[in-house]
Amino acid sequence: MRAWSEIVRGTGPGAGRFIGMMKPAAAFALSLALVTACSPADPPQAAPDPAAYESDIRLEAVTADNVNQLEGELRCGFKRGDDNTVLLIAAANVGDAARASAAITLDGMERKLAGRGEGGFGALEKTGGVFSGEDVTVTITPSEPVAGEMSESVVQAATLKVQRPEGSQQAYEGVWTCGP
Repeated sequence: MRAWSEIVRGTGPGAGRFIGMMKPAAAFALSLALVTACSPADPPQAAPDPAAYESDIRLEAVTADNVNQLEGELRCGFKRGDDNTVLLIAAANVGDAARASAAITLDGMERKLAGRGEGGFGALEKTGGVFSGEDVTVTITPSEPVAGEMSESVVQAATLKVQRPEGSQQAYEGVWTCGP
């Protein structure tokens, strides 16, 4: 019987046969080690599905104190359709470089939000707007004019969507009114 050291070192009779058998085994072990080392520790996670979150967003009527903090000479407001509660007031000055701001009451706390885009009151009136604050984004999307409204104000059906960074969201249907 041959010594193990002769087999490992490749000396003695039949050493070539053992070394030849080691090559496929070594190649397999090396391949397995590389695949394991290059594989991610955890499988990739899919982006969170916003619909999977149960909405924890509760908008309440905007207060006069909150609205008084807004800067801007002209205002727009969003009223929820089912009960006419005013959920958001936005204000802006006239001018293409002017930015709007908005007021909401979220989960019992008054919040002032900054408009993301420029365009002043004209942009508020035509396109609504996107407003952001700490841990919340609100988007107003106006659609068609509301029939039967006779005034200097622009009155449009609209959707107000509130989103949180983790994906929860809440949408409200209502009316977007801008003007005096």
